[in-house]
Amino acid sequence: TQPPPFCVQVELTEGCNLRCTFCGLNGIRGKENDFKFLTVPLAVRLADMIAASGWNSRIEFAMHGEPTMNPDHVACLAEFRRALPGHHLMMTSNGGGLLR
Repeated sequence: TQPPPFCVQVELTEGCNLRCTFCGLNGIRGKENDFKFLTVPLAVRLADMIAASGWNSRIEFAMHGEPTMNPDHVACLAEFRRALPGHHLMMTSNGGGLLR
């Protein structure tokens, strides 16, 4: 069996509302804002799989984009909280999606 990881990173959104010159996302996504989003059904599946694993890992919502640009980010986070009530949830954001 594999020892539990310290953290699990989940990408709510691939794509960002900013175009910071230092960010590697520019090389991945280009200039268009063609976002890709985690769906609520997939969030349910991921959260339930992590819960079933018995891991007590921190869940980080930060990778290749701005998580709040996902129109379903609140519902996705709610599913992780439902399935993983004792886990630490962390989201790194520039707040761009909160301003829409």
